Amino acid sequence: MEQDSYLLVLLEANPKIAKIVKQCEEYKYSSAYNRINNIPDELISKLPIDISNDWSKYINDKEDKTDIDYIRNSIERQSPLGDELWKLNMVKKHGLESTLNPIGRPRRKDEI
Repeated sequence: MEQDSYLLVLLEANPKIAKIVKQCEEYKYSSAYNRINNIPDELISKLPIDISNDWSKYINDKEDKTDIDYIRNSIERQSPLGDELWKLNMVKKHGLESTLNPIGRPRRKDEI
């Protein structure tokens, strides 16, 4: 995965996506609750990535269905997740060409 922030956004925005709460940080059992409310937590205090200073706004506004679909598709197809150039490099490097092809048998030339 090129940008681990995709996964972190999906995890921390999940309660809002599931319509359990209106704002991600309202769900007491989410890491977003602790992070945004500055509650110390050993598990989330040291991230391997940089996050936005306005993380609450970022994850609450990030409920873009296309991003979520993009992440889910990557997980289901086990294909690389990132920008196009990086994804193509990883596909070539690891022989993952089939993860980018449409599901099902290839169309015959007369069907196109």
